[in-house]
Amino acid sequence: MAGDPPETTVLVVLRAVDLPGLVRGALDFTAGLTGDEADAWRRSWTTTRFLFGNPANLTERAPARVISPGGSTAWLGPFLATRLPGPSRLLKPVAGVLPDLPDTVEVPGVGPTGDTCRELHIAVRDLSFAQYLVHLHHALAESVLMGRLAPGEPLRLIHRPDLDARAVDRDVDYARVHQERSDPDRLRLYVSLSSDQRRGMPHQKSENTGEHMDLPHFTEGDLARLALSSRLQKLSESLRLTVAEEDGSSADEGVDLVAKLWSLLATEVPRLQEAIASYAHVRDTTGPGPADLPDAPGLNWQDALARHAANGVDQLPDPAAQAAALDAWYVQHAQVEPLGKVRDPFSRLLDGRAPRAEDCLICGKYAGLPVPAWAGFPVPPGGHLVDDGTWRVGHGPTPYWPAGTLLIESRRHFVDFADLDAEEAASIGPLIRRFTEPIKAATGASRVHVFSCMEGTRHFHVWLVPRTDDKPAGRTFIADPGYCTPAEAENVVERLRKALGHTVADR
Repeated sequence: MAGDPPETTVLVVLRAVDLPGLVRGALDFTAGLTGDEADAWRRSWTTTRFLFGNPANLTERAPARVISPGGSTAWLGPFLATRLPGPSRLLKPVAGVLPDLPDTVEVPGVGPTGDTCRELHIAVRDLSFAQYLVHLHHALAESVLMGRLAPGEPLRLIHRPDLDARAVDRDVDYARVHQERSDPDRLRLYVSLSSDQRRGMPHQKSENTGEHMDLPHFTEGDLARLALSSRLQKLSESLRLTVAEEDGSSADEGVDLVAKLWSLLATEVPRLQEAIASYAHVRDTTGPGPADLPDAPGLNWQDALARHAANGVDQLPDPAAQAAALDAWYVQHAQVEPLGKVRDPFSRLLDGRAPRAEDCLICGKYAGLPVPAWAGFPVPPGGHLVDDGTWRVGHGPTPYWPAGTLLIESRRHFVDFADLDAEEAASIGPLIRRFTEPIKAATGASRVHVFSCMEGTRHFHVWLVPRTDDKPAGRTFIADPGYCTPAEAENVVERLRKALGHTVADR
């Protein structure tokens, strides 16, 4: 909104990998922020840029605020994202593969913090060096800002390929959950901070940032609902994927679609009926009687109850991760419907998880949260054409818009044209003008519709939608503008780059 603080960023300059120094410096830097600085940085998702460089070479024009013990790492900022100092442009961003890390790293304490050593568990499988730093630094900063970690505490970093919520202390003070890189539909536990056994620190309620969540204590009813919903998800996904699947029988190769679907239903329907009986038995010990239910293929009600009595509720390997994955799956596949705007449409129903408020979908997608497909992706097809600190311009989500549709999003969170600041008001018109003719040239469109209402998500954005002569004009077109494939969108974006006279490197 108009009163929100502008986006802020912190710079971290690394000369060498010194994990104890990095951890200690991150804690000291965060603890040293003023109240306004801490609030603005946290509202910007503790955004941090990691750069290769020597802290000793920083100048007085961009001095370090904190330098780690040993001098290998320096912290600068926080700065307005639109006014970053010279090192952000002159130094090379951290990149490359994650170096070999020891299984355990001891970070000695500072001052009278007691003898208890907290453990920070970190999942490192498939992470790049930069991604590892993001997860580690964000967890440290958030833990201090939330009052869950004192800056002088001793810590023990424990690196593992993956973290299992069952294998770590259930009584945790902080957990960082984010999308799985290889499967964005699933969430993964990346960082877990063990509980403060001394109970000497003030624990604050976490805000709804989505970057962290407490691992819930699920009731038996929760576990039954999880098992049932997981069965429904599996069957729904299997059926959805067969809609456009080719039938290989005509070519005497592949799997016959009819046989596959018949086998799927024969296997999954009885399992689903058993899960329904388990849920009903746990939620209501009497359950519906046989006369209350119509006959159905598969199991009858008594058979379903008997299978539940023999097998019990499905034992999910990681209930917390499964609940989060169901939330993400529902949201990403939801269309324009009320529950498509709720971050936790499934887990809000569980006793072990409190409901969350509605969030901004545009801010959420850039923070790595699951959002509906119609809200787009953090990296649009072909990449952003503009990302200048004030505006982002990229191709719209392909299932809902024709090739060449551009989405202009404000970097700052606000809702309406009335909330534009002077810079935004002065630049939005020229930005629309800049892209209108190139869109026509790249798509062959005779008109470019400019559309904006902020009712799909309450964050300022403008659509530029090309209409070719074979499409109906006016309101009819906006109601059903068409769609395209990601490859078609990328081809148009490449033509747009040529028409604009710049390349990806100029973004």
